[in-house]
Amino acid sequence: AHVADAVDKGAEVVLGGRRAETGHDSRLYFEPTVIKGADESMLLAQEETFGPV
Repeated sequence: AHVADAVDKGAEVVLGGRRAETGHDSRLYFEPTVIKGADESMLLAQEETFGPV
């Protein structure tokens, strides 16, 4: 939800941004993600993400 919100508000995913294929329940794992153009209006800047974004 955080990455999608950032993209909807004009940010760009530079790297990652997808569910990771780990062999485990992939709904729980997300690729490390780099986002360009994030700002304070985006969820990823306002809420705790519990992982590197």
